[in-house]
Amino acid sequence: MKPKPASSSKQSERFALLKQYKAQAGQNNLLGASIAASKLHRKFKMSPDEIITELDKLNCTVSKPHMYNHFKLADVPAEVMFFLKSGKIKPTEVLGLIKKHQEPAQLIKLVEKAVAKNEKENELKKRQYKEKTETEEIAKLMRQTEKKAQKIGLEKSKIQQIKEIITKVTGLSPKQIQAIA
Repeated sequence: MKPKPASSSKQSERFALLKQYKAQAGQNNLLGASIAASKLHRKFKMSPDEIITELDKLNCTVSKPHMYNHFKLADVPAEVMFFLKSGKIKPTEVLGLIKKHQEPAQLIKLVEKAVAKNEKENELKKRQYKEKTETEEIAKLMRQTEKKAQKIGLEKSKIQQIKEIITKVTGLSPKQIQAIA
């Protein structure tokens, strides 16, 4: 079997990168599409217009500003790329910061701040979700306890005492618990 000529091999690789771009863009993976576009630009010396034209042949429409954003995103410092690949910051957030601050050191500091803020917000959301889940579980247990108490014929005053204990322990009012129910 003869090896493929170098030009045919390069064309295959270029076509594979175009298809990779289209696939990544189709999955709304801005970072993956950016890396593919950057490889086309650097390795094959394709201009943005050439990349756009070739993608158009694959039924993948891309604007020129969008293509330049891909190049910017693929050209961020390694520290920023680490945060992008680990999902700690969104590509669109980084692009917003790039437009404001062109110096790599400034960009890294701003991205680190944004990542710290995102992590705090995510932690808060997790805590709120956990509290909501716990509150719903307590309300469910309170309803079950009330039904069982009524079923066995417990006095209404004792049932009320149980409700009061639960509301004191949870810090929720009976109306809040009823709203969850």
